[in-house]
Amino acid sequence: MNEDEKTNIDLEREQLNLLIKRGVKFEVVAKIRKRNKGLKGFFKKPEILEETTSYEIHEPTLSVLDRLSEIWLDMAIDEEALKEGAVIVEAKKAAKQNAKKMARVIAIAVLGEDYHITEITRAGKVKRYNDDKELNRLTNIFFHAIKPSKLALLSTTVTNVSNLADFITSMRLMSGARTTKPITGRIE
Repeated sequence: MNEDEKTNIDLEREQLNLLIKRGVKFEVVAKIRKRNKGLKGFFKKPEILEETTSYEIHEPTLSVLDRLSEIWLDMAIDEEALKEGAVIVEAKKAAKQNAKKMARVIAIAVLGEDYHITEITRAGKVKRYNDDKELNRLTNIFFHAIKPSKLALLSTTVTNVSNLADFITSMRLMSGARTTKPITGRIE
């Protein structure tokens, strides 16, 4: 590797680290039906309004990364069918099977650790539960509002912010695969 390549890799790594620390904001435009109050609202057609909401994706904790990985592993595309030329048919099957899962991945990434709620009751006991209602609400919003072009950008963002490269490096260091593995085939 020459100096220019090292510099470009270092710059790319710095940009990725900055992106991971700062998080990524995006907006979703959702259509909402609003009825007028009273008797007039009952008989009149509801107004359709567009509401823009901002969301943010931050680097996930290990718990969030685990939940994301569980969904990623369930997604499947038949690569052989794609090679055989049935691209459109396979794309339609994949969209049917995985669209809701993709929306859920974005919802999990947005919700992050806010999914786990810890409350202290009046009696002083600690109560922990998961906010499935909010996760389902976000999943439905993203399922109905995000278009495939935006989904491609958000998928890349979630993958980058997940920092899988550093996770794998940590696993290698802890497993001893890099530090204590004997070097074979060395001529001395």
